[in-house]
Amino acid sequence: MPAYRIIQFGWHDSFALEIDGKMSVTHSSPVYVAAYLDAIMRGADERDASLIAQTIYKRPDPTLTERQVHFTETGPWRPSRQPYKRGKP
Repeated sequence: MPAYRIIQFGWHDSFALEIDGKMSVTHSSPVYVAAYLDAIMRGADERDASLIAQTIYKRPDPTLTERQVHFTETGPWRPSRQPYKRGKP
């Protein structure tokens, strides 16, 4: 069974998929590389895995409504309208 690893390289602005010690795919986003790896592990060929990863990478973040689909109220906690903290300029 091959060994898969997502590594960071360069000036810490690129990520690569390493399969048995050889770099296979590189991209600036770990989301793209992880989606590519997931597609490969599920049986897609390299071309299809690339298309799947590109689609997932370009998809916008889920909306509040999409995140609340599985939410049931069991206490005072509610999903945040802005889940990502914004830094002060």
